[in-house]
Amino acid sequence: MPLTPEQRQAHEELDQAIKKVLELQGVEDDGPMPFLVDWLVVVEGVNYDDNGDSMGWHNVLFRGGQCRRSVALGLLDIGVELMEPVED
Repeated sequence: MPLTPEQRQAHEELDQAIKKVLELQGVEDDGPMPFLVDWLVVVEGVNYDDNGDSMGWHNVLFRGGQCRRSVALGLLDIGVELMEPVED
């Protein structure tokens, strides 16, 4: 399903935000900013009902609105490898 003009603009803005975060994290210290080929963003949120009970939700966003499953799984796998252990 093609993106609406508003969705396309939002994806372009997210692309720029990702580049800015990479820049601020020092990616360019290893050379010029790499060309972004693909990205996915995994989102976690919570909704509250009128009683204050919460229900979590998750979503995934892909560059351009869609991604081949093999690419998405590869990006997630690389992400797991790159994660530094975080203590709870």
